[in-house]
Amino acid sequence: MNGTLMWQFVKWHKLIGDRLADWFLRKPLPEPSARDKELEKQLREELTRPSSVTTLPIWVAFREQVRRDFDAYDPRTFLRWSIVRHSMCLTNSGAVVPEYFALRNSPQWPRYQPAVEDPGVGDPVPFIYYPRSNGNLLHHCYHLMRFEELTGTDLSQMEVIVEFGGGYGNMCALLHRLGFKGRYFIYDLPEFTALQRYYLASLGLPLHTDGSTAPGVTLLSDLDQLRAALGTVPDQARRGFIATWSLSESPFELRERFLPLVESFDALLLAFQGGFYGVDNSEYFEQFRARTQDRIQWTKQHISQSPGNYYLFGRRA
Repeated sequence: MNGTLMWQFVKWHKLIGDRLADWFLRKPLPEPSARDKELEKQLREELTRPSSVTTLPIWVAFREQVRRDFDAYDPRTFLRWSIVRHSMCLTNSGAVVPEYFALRNSPQWPRYQPAVEDPGVGDPVPFIYYPRSNGNLLHHCYHLMRFEELTGTDLSQMEVIVEFGGGYGNMCALLHRLGFKGRYFIYDLPEFTALQRYYLASLGLPLHTDGSTAPGVTLLSDLDQLRAALGTVPDQARRGFIATWSLSESPFELRERFLPLVESFDALLLAFQGGFYGVDNSEYFEQFRARTQDRIQWTKQHISQSPGNYYLFGRRA
């Protein structure tokens, strides 16, 4: 299937699949519990806090939309907010269909299957071929499967993971269900950090301030705080880095400040689109690969179900 036909399939499968899921699979929400109300209050406090963090204009608009959606809708349905579905969720995208069947055919499926069971937080759209899960869980699990197949490295066995741009916390939660027991750092914009805190706290994962050295999740929007936190990690700790499309949607200046923090890590899972609003990401990541190839063994692969997008997997040489 050529790129144009594939993108048509991806788009129309998502539209039709999501409509079918809404008609036949959506369940009504119960009345909010005391815990729901407490988490909503915390989310409101975070989203009403002023922020001076700067980014690309498109992400400024997304951040403002998150705040507006919170004012307009029940936060227990945040995975159905238009901005979240647009920027963070594949739901029933046609791209997930081959990924799901690849997972089902993997000898690792018995390990993946319980991890991709949907916990139900956020009112997610079920995946029509496997309603016990959702498209985003399957999509992220597919990334981890491909990484392990091509590098021989299981990221859930790392002692420290840094994720740049963590969406609403789905990859973090998935890795914990797959057995991750270490320190997990997510660096993101404040509005998305607030969503991550809401989602991960709803799942009962341990959340820490930036000064904690205990296992659990630390959510940060300040690069200096992340740098200080990583300074408390023992040199011998196995460290992994994840950035699925987030780094390639960030300003060059931020990329250049951030990447030196993770270039010495043991495992790096990157995914990026070749171009983003006039930015040549293929050239950028080729230069990044060239300047680090003396210490990182890289594998680049085109993502056939998402034409024009690529994996860049690395492990320390």
